[in-house]
Amino acid sequence: MHIDLATGYTAPQIVGDPQGGFVFYHGGNEGFFFADTGDGKKFGKKTWVNGILASATLANDRLVALYTDKEQKDYFYSVYMRKTLERVWSGEISDPDLELTHPLHLASLNDQVFVFATDKSGALRAARFNDEWALAPLGADSPETPHLVGAAVLETQADKDERTETSVAPPLLMTSVVVDGVLNVFWRVEREEGRGTKGEVRWTTFDGTHFGKLGHFPNDLAAMAAGTDPLAPPGTQLRLYGVPVRAKDSTIRVFQPE
Repeated sequence: MHIDLATGYTAPQIVGDPQGGFVFYHGGNEGFFFADTGDGKKFGKKTWVNGILASATLANDRLVALYTDKEQKDYFYSVYMRKTLERVWSGEISDPDLELTHPLHLASLNDQVFVFATDKSGALRAARFNDEWALAPLGADSPETPHLVGAAVLETQADKDERTETSVAPPLLMTSVVVDGVLNVFWRVEREEGRGTKGEVRWTTFDGTHFGKLGHFPNDLAAMAAGTDPLAPPGTQLRLYGVPVRAKDSTIRVFQPE
């Protein structure tokens, strides 16, 4: 997979569960197609949607999709009935109190849908969709949404010296998977250095209320997808599938994060 295809704008994405799922792929201009599948091999009639897909997830009988524009400045989401693909709700992600400057990723955990984003400082944040499909801050006992400081910033002394109050660029990639009732979230941050590019894959856990520790992955990846190995012993099923940066072949590496 070419690195230019490993972005939310052009990369095919699949969301699924034991009942089936959907595939999304770029359709030209500012729109994309998606189609349903029951077995992951054959797909139904494709549907055209305006906007640029950032992420999607399934929750019970709903399909939830997150959209952005070409400049990644405006974000909105839509909720569809899974069986009919009828759009039942849409909303903008614009509440400044949530501090979701760059919404990046949707994920389901315990039949609830969460949106993950970074704020202007580069901290990783999350918010939950309530029963009316409006975004609600996490932690009713705290005025602040739980966040992970420095999640989208390469923490070197040069970065600290150059950092200003302008908005930090969001991570380029994000993927997640639920293992043993906990969401494992991976993302890639990057900094331009002359003609080369330095990047880093990071990892944390999310239990529906708070983030775990910020982890640093030993390999930089141009494309990645979190998954599981159901045949592995309990406690060792988490996997990350990825293509190394500047790889000269199409080999997909398999990692067991610990």
